[in-house]
Amino acid sequence: MRILIRAFSALALALAIGGSALAQEYVKGEVVKVDAKQKKLTIKHEPLTNLDMPAMT
Repeated sequence: MRILIRAFSALALALAIGGSALAQEYVKGEVVKVDAKQKKLTIKHEPLTNLDMPAMT
């Protein structure tokens, strides 16, 4: 019985986590420049509405 309860608990947790991942908004972006020496990227992206950030490079 414990195994069954644990299995259903794990399933419920996985479904809850998976559902929230599907609800997230995605933004299109493009890597414009890679500076491996400085470990920096330049990315051109659409507005990030959840962060109140406009589109930028």
